Amino acid sequence: MNEKILVSGDSHQLPTIFYVISWMAHGISMILFNKVLLTTWGFKFPFFLTMWHMIFASILTQILSRTTNLLPSVKEGRVSQADYFRKFVPMSFLFAASLVLGNSAYKFISVAFIQMLKSSTPVIVLILTFIVGREKPSIAQLGIMMIISIGVMLSTVGEVKFNMLGFIIQFTGVFCECSRCLIMDLLLSNKKIDSLSMLYYMAPISSLTLFAGFLYFEFFQFLTVTLSPSLLLALFLNGCLSFSLNMAVILLVGNASVVVMSVCGPLKDILLVLLSVLLFQTPITLTQVVGYNISVLGLCLFREFKNTNNKAILVNLHVNLYKITQFKSIGMWKSTPSSTLATNLSLYNGIDTSEVDDHIGTKDIEESNPGK
Repeated sequence: MNEKILVSGDSHQLPTIFYVISWMAHGISMILFNKVLLTTWGFKFPFFLTMWHMIFASILTQILSRTTNLLPSVKEGRVSQADYFRKFVPMSFLFAASLVLGNSAYKFISVAFIQMLKSSTPVIVLILTFIVGREKPSIAQLGIMMIISIGVMLSTVGEVKFNMLGFIIQFTGVFCECSRCLIMDLLLSNKKIDSLSMLYYMAPISSLTLFAGFLYFEFFQFLTVTLSPSLLLALFLNGCLSFSLNMAVILLVGNASVVVMSVCGPLKDILLVLLSVLLFQTPITLTQVVGYNISVLGLCLFREFKNTNNKAILVNLHVNLYKITQFKSIGMWKSTPSSTLATNLSLYNGIDTSEVDDHIGTKDIEESNPGK
């Protein structure tokens, strides 16, 4: 809620379409820019490139945390030192791994094929959540997994320039990203951290992780490279674009509805595939076109399934709030802490306690406890 207020302003809010176009343009440009740097320009150092992005992000988030209110989680000190080392350090390792593996894959396989493989993300996420017991598989989820898996399989079979190393690297990167999201969900389920603050906490550790990888895999070869003014300018612009992409994501999340984001995700991926085919003259087969369309259909179904579940949670939440009001009206509120009531009611209905707590106003509590 705070993030939306901070980024959107009060009186001069831009149309949602502006944030959508900005996010899509930034995302597509970032991927194409990385591909050009790592292949066309021959800058074959994905560890250095990703490390540069994280260093850039570390510096700018530090500046923003001291000069603006765009990082409320940092301002309010929601993350303790113990939480940082116990929770954010492992997430930062996985974050760095997913980014560098994703960039490394550009050296071996096409942007179009990478996007097709990325559509397997929901399948991996669901499998991991089933394994750790976070969710119980349903018929609908298994059906969606089957649809996406068939699409990815067809896209892979139809790839003309298939490279096994690139395939393994990309899938490993997707697995690391899905693992990071799952760990974040498990470890931070009781904390609400805004996106920019999350980057503030993870970027420094990710930078150090990537620096170690750079020293081991790329350092000696990097010493032989001549950093021309044009290459230095390209690296600087690339770093600026990587950070502005994060800002575009935050603006979109703060100003667009869930429905808009669900529709725009597949649309951005399709546009990226088409642009990469045109720019890099990537050959694609009819089998891949059919497979990717099936995967996109599966992605749309997955997002609709998640949105429907979220709506059901909100319905239960309103029921809970009504029950809390009834507790208050019959005098039980004064003798029972609000958090206890929220916990009991949330357990009864099977929803997250934090969602109820967020909707219990301090004004209600003060009115019911006039002596305090």
